[in-house]
Amino acid sequence: MEINDIKQRILNELRLSTDGIIGNITLQRNLKISPDSFFEARNELIDEGKVTMGRGKGGATKLVDTEPLNSDVEIIESDQHEAKLEKDLYPDIKKVIAQDWVKDKRLDKNFVIEITANQGRKRTGGKWSRPDITIVALKSYQYQIGRSIEVITFEVKPKGYHKDKTGVFETASHSLFSHYSYLVVQLEDNTQQVDELIDLCNEFGVGLITFLDPANWETWYEQVEPDRKNPDPDKIDQFINVQMDQTSKNSIIRWK
Repeated sequence: MEINDIKQRILNELRLSTDGIIGNITLQRNLKISPDSFFEARNELIDEGKVTMGRGKGGATKLVDTEPLNSDVEIIESDQHEAKLEKDLYPDIKKVIAQDWVKDKRLDKNFVIEITANQGRKRTGGKWSRPDITIVALKSYQYQIGRSIEVITFEVKPKGYHKDKTGVFETASHSLFSHYSYLVVQLEDNTQQVDELIDLCNEFGVGLITFLDPANWETWYEQVEPDRKNPDPDKIDQFINVQMDQTSKNSIIRWK
């Protein structure tokens, strides 16, 4: 049996399952293939960003469905009003990050940036595994040998969320795969206080940026600088495979 046939049969089995995850031994038994053939095909699917490794006795394989949903019927795991407000902010925030923020952080030489909030049916591990905006940047040093990539994530919250602590917890969860994580909160005006968010962000080591106008860099203020995390390289690879589009992945590969 050709490797591409095995890959397609694995995907078919996973799509027919209830939750998109099946134990590796069960998959091999259902497909009537050897472990060597199975893992060769399964690992290629992981590299292509179509499946990930899951938990289970003997290991498991989990589907990442890359078929996008129509934006009119997109599944959002939160209040629809909140989602609409957040979604409206993403393009301007992305533009300011790409034009101004990266220059301020000296990351403007080699980087890719994407809105990663809306993944359609793609199984990424839940809402808290999907940052709203993600940067992957190539970092080089003046005195140290070598280069490395840094993953930086942004969790966006619209007006009315300057006292909501949930955003801090969401942002902190990104440390599983990102080096720096920021909570980005829109304020009504400069009189609104964010002392509680500042304290909590400091406690969890995440950054806090407040702004009035998402499109105006001059209204952005970094209240808290995030601590640098050291995520598992396998988690970084898996995150890039699943969350980033092929154009971005090709750019990252060329940095090697």
